[in-house]
Amino acid sequence: MACACVVTGNAGEFDGGTSTSGVSVGPGPTTSEAASEASTFSDTEKLDVQAGDVAAMECTSIEQTTTIVERPSDILIVADDESNRVLLRDNVTSLLPGLQSLGVTDANVVLVVNGPPPPWEGKGGACAAWNCRGAADFEAFAVVQLPIEPGMLVADLLQAESLWGPMLREDSWKHIWVHTSAQSDASGSLDEMLDQLTAATDNGMVLHALVEEQGSGDPNGFAGLAERTGGAYAQGDFLLGDFLDPMIERIRGTSLACEYVIPTPPAGLVFEPGKVNVDYDDGNGLQVVGNVAAAEDCTAVTGGWYYDDAVNPEQVIMCPQTCARFEELREASIDIRFGCTTIPAA
Repeated sequence: MACACVVTGNAGEFDGGTSTSGVSVGPGPTTSEAASEASTFSDTEKLDVQAGDVAAMECTSIEQTTTIVERPSDILIVADDESNRVLLRDNVTSLLPGLQSLGVTDANVVLVVNGPPPPWEGKGGACAAWNCRGAADFEAFAVVQLPIEPGMLVADLLQAESLWGPMLREDSWKHIWVHTSAQSDASGSLDEMLDQLTAATDNGMVLHALVEEQGSGDPNGFAGLAERTGGAYAQGDFLLGDFLDPMIERIRGTSLACEYVIPTPPAGLVFEPGKVNVDYDDGNGLQVVGNVAAAEDCTAVTGGWYYDDAVNPEQVIMCPQTCARFEELREASIDIRFGCTTIPAA
């Protein structure tokens, strides 16, 4: 039975295979293959599929393992020379405390801007810095002084990569937060700009854009870049949450999935709905998740899983309480075993 998985959260690398009774079935699909097989698997969602160890179960089974690894985040904020400096200052000033209030502290911020910030009057008195309320738990906040021409933001940013590039960590999620007075950019075509930005940062880079110019958004400009990378986009009025929400989803989205596609069995094996089991390891030992007949039966158990369709099942779905537990875990693995009699939920 070849293994495939659909997840709703981000995870680590996708590389490995499955096994049945110690006999290799073959490598698991690559990230690109998995993305093409399931529309809910985006190009930023990755799994770590390891070779199965089925010796612990006294039956022929295939083990599908998903491991999550949380990564830090680096945020590159860039503003062109005609952008609203008060708005920029207020957003930067609120960014780190906003992250900290959501339990995220492993994030570095690099601000690329030309010139000093406007004065800020806060509860602590006057402040002449861009980041006047930086959270104490954050280790890195840096400012790179650089002229940024409106309409040439991407080109100017990339030209100065040697100044800000070394400040980004190799293992981090990369976010670019654009503050710009113009919705279009003449630095190149959408594909060219995207290729250049990902090459300078990371293939999983997410671009968020705040455009002050009125309009509906240029699909070949920053609106298109934000849409292609899964970032936030706003024109005119802007709330910090418009940026924080998708970024937090990316940072905290490294959780075990709550829905898994049932893989197609290879030649010689037949899928049997009554021979599927789910367990996970949260670092405190293996935890078995029992089966319930339907979603409505989840309320009668402490945790469980069920099929999307009892007659013709295509997915294994976790009960809400099990899903909530998965979302709390930051380092864990889940095994979905096929071929052994299903254990009912207690």
